[in-house]
Amino acid sequence: MARQATLMKQTRTRHSQVYKDEALALAERIVSKAAEQLGLHASQLYGWRSKRQQTQTSSEREQSLADENARLKRLLAEQAEELAIVKKPPRTLPKASSEVRLHENTRLAVPGENHVPRAGCRP
Repeated sequence: MARQATLMKQTRTRHSQVYKDEALALAERIVSKAAEQLGLHASQLYGWRSKRQQTQTSSEREQSLADENARLKRLLAEQAEELAIVKKPPRTLPKASSEVRLHENTRLAVPGENHVPRAGCRP
């Protein structure tokens, strides 16, 4: 009892390089959703991506990594600046504009009051 399988001949679709590049740009972050939108298998997009990475020269890869590093450094600097602003203690203002803060060991001379030196202090 041999089974006879009916095979349907499927034609392969050849996509242009422009189409592949646009598909890979769409699939930059989430490959599965992009593949679903384009009616492709995710493995096909992964294959295109790996071929493109192999054909890139090392200088192009280094340049793309340098661009990504620069972008991430800018983002880090912005976040560090925002964090520094948030951590900065609030500035305290004097209660009244005429208030003057003095060192606790100093004493103001009041007119009409005799000054009596403390023990151990020279006049």
